[in-house]
Amino acid sequence: MFSSSPEAEHFTEDTAHLDRGVEFLAAHEVYLGNLVGGSDPERFLRRQAVDAGRRAGVPPAAACEVDPL
Repeated sequence: MFSSSPEAEHFTEDTAHLDRGVEFLAAHEVYLGNLVGGSDPERFLRRQAVDAGRRAGVPPAAACEVDPL
């Protein structure tokens, strides 16, 4: 399974967990501080979730691609 794949065909509505995901990513300050140009976890995750939700026809969502291996 590949999260946030542009080829995603599987989605799950993510409204209940999105705030926690932002908190989790924001806690990784060393990682975020070493990204070129920095990163804004709130903007990054919410944009991904809104885009995935739009593709699935639901509120914010998590998207993934399943690889049958």
